[in-house]
Amino acid sequence: MLSNDCHASITGALSAWTGHALPLIVIVAALVLDYISGFLAAAHNGELSSRKGRRGIIKKVSFLLMLFLGFLLDAAVPYFAQVGLSAEIPVQLPFGLIICAWIVITEAISVLENLCRIDGVHVPGWLVKLLTGLQDEIDRQDEEGGEDK
Repeated sequence: MLSNDCHASITGALSAWTGHALPLIVIVAALVLDYISGFLAAAHNGELSSRKGRRGIIKKVSFLLMLFLGFLLDAAVPYFAQVGLSAEIPVQLPFGLIICAWIVITEAISVLENLCRIDGVHVPGWLVKLLTGLQDEIDRQDEEGGEDK
C-alpha cells in the first residue's frame, strides 16, 4: 500500500499534467507542423533523407522529454520545498509552461525557415524578427539568470 505522502505526490503530478492539456496540444501541433514543413521543404528541393527525418523525430521526442521534465518539476519543487529538501526559490516558476513557450517559439521559427526554402512561399519578415526576438530574449534571460551576481 502506498503511503499518504507518495499517494499525494502521484495525485499532484497527475493533476499538474492534466492541467496542462492546452499547452500539450499546442506543442504537439507545433512539433507536427515543423516536421511536415521540413518534409515539404526537403521534398521540394530534392533533399529527402531518412537520416534527417530520424534526427528530426529524435529532436521532437527530446523536446517532449524536456517538457515533461518541466511539468514534473512543477509538481515536485513545491513538494520538496514543503518538506525542506530544496534550495530557496524566490518565485514559484511554471517550469513546464516556460519550456513549452520556448519550444513553441523554436518550432515556429523552424517552420518559417522551412517555408522560406520552398519557392513561391512568402514569409513576412516581421514575423521572423518577432519570433527570433522573443527567442533571443528568453535565451538572454537564461544566460543572465545563470550568472553569479
